[in-house]
Amino acid sequence: MKPIANPGASSTKRKANELALRLIPDIDAALESGAGGLAEIADWLNTHGIPAQRGGLWRPETVRRLLRRIAALGHSSLDSRSASDWQRARAPTTRVADFKARIARRKAERVALAN
Repeated sequence: MKPIANPGASSTKRKANELALRLIPDIDAALESGAGGLAEIADWLNTHGIPAQRGGLWRPETVRRLLRRIAALGHSSLDSRSASDWQRARAPTTRVADFKARIARRKAERVALAN
């Protein structure tokens, strides 16, 4: 049997996936409060005392990685593009704008269902 190169890697990946899914409501809240870019989302998470995976501060790059992980997990909070399309998007504001549009569509659907 071939030895595993890094036995802790699967555990680390699992924890990162769990954290990403737990943070979706916080990202929604940051965007709803007016955060328009990766730096603003990072500031919002830091201001609200939400630690990054290793307990440190959020930075725009860590938020970008978080959004990519959420997309790769195929979470329905994101728009309908595939995870690879999401990851190839070049402008961070485009990804944030798509995320905001998805939130707006979900809100409209909830209002329509309530009526």
